[in-house]
Amino acid sequence: MGRSSGSRSDHSLLLWRRICARLSRHPTKDGRPSRPRSRGARARAKVSSRVRTSFPAAIDDAVHAYQWLLDRGGEPSKMILAGDSAGGGLAVSTAIALRDRLLPMCTGIVALCPWADLTCSGESMISRAAVDIECTRARLLEMARHYMNGADPSQPLASPVFADLAGLPPLLCVVGGDEILLDDSIRLVRNAGIAGIDATLFIAAGMQHEFPIWAGAFPEADAAIALVGNWVRAH
Repeated sequence: MGRSSGSRSDHSLLLWRRICARLSRHPTKDGRPSRPRSRGARARAKVSSRVRTSFPAAIDDAVHAYQWLLDRGGEPSKMILAGDSAGGGLAVSTAIALRDRLLPMCTGIVALCPWADLTCSGESMISRAAVDIECTRARLLEMARHYMNGADPSQPLASPVFADLAGLPPLLCVVGGDEILLDDSIRLVRNAGIAGIDATLFIAAGMQHEFPIWAGAFPEADAAIALVGNWVRAH
């Protein structure tokens, strides 16, 4: 991963959750641009793609990875939980789990195009359905049923849009304006603000799900990565 000219202690450390494009109509999409993300932030990145098949195993895995970093000298004041798509929702859920388990809290959360409502109840599921070329509500609900394995998808750790976000660190959500998941980011940031959390929302007009992965290919994605980098360095 790209490094700045300073020492290792000058870097933030990103714990990035990648859920392997389970949401897309195009399952061959991969995590290619995780390198531009870390370069934009001048951060070292630990990318975790391991996902067990049912709730709440993915959250337990993420907490375990975070604990692994702590055990090896990771400083919470320099650690960011981050993820894209389903991993974005998982990053928020992981922070909730850290709070509830009384573990040292990270310094921030970055969620790119997060799927944070497994009930798919957001208004944009309808209003953006005709323009979203990546995701469909029916496909999301199918994957949610598989992941929850009979458990209630509205519980806060599964769908953090319904969670009490008090006590979480600052939050950045970046989302495309043409996504059916747009309302997930809007509700996360609104709820975080109501809970007294420093929360920032960036909506890229006309952009599709996970548009920041195309950093280096078109300017809107480059701008999103630059925004994330500036935000991470500021926190």
